[in-house]
Amino acid sequence: MKSTGVIRRIDELGRIVIPKEIRKNLGIREGDNLEILIENDKLTLQKFSKITNYQEDIENIIYNIARSFNIKINFYDREKLIYATDNYFKNINVQKIINDIINNRKEETIELENHKLFCKPIIILSDVTGILVFEVNNNMNEINKIANFLTNVITNKIDIS
Repeated sequence: MKSTGVIRRIDELGRIVIPKEIRKNLGIREGDNLEILIENDKLTLQKFSKITNYQEDIENIIYNIARSFNIKINFYDREKLIYATDNYFKNINVQKIINDIINNRKEETIELENHKLFCKPIIILSDVTGILVFEVNNNMNEINKIANFLTNVITNKIDIS
């Protein structure tokens, strides 16, 4: 661990303020959940993601669906690529678009680097938890059905556990 040189006092309610520069560097926004970890005599805060707890299961589900339907799928959490079914497809940079989709909370079809992409947000308990990005090759109806199915499977996997 690296020291930031920042020292904060705990107030009477047990709160501390995380400096704005640190929040910005780590991508922590107001309303984000932080997980508190204790190891030996160290207290660690890390961004909490429901996806992390089920990442292996979700990757297996995406892999099998992509393979069964011969489609390319990327899966992102709010900050980064979690899983890609194709090496070339995972290098397509859609982070700015993902931020817009998170803010709008609506599915979108976009053109990027000679690719048509369908982006579907995964919303759990009124929070955008992740985004599925599908490459569309004249199969929009099929992609839409698969996206709805996959979103429901992931949502139910995370939500009921």
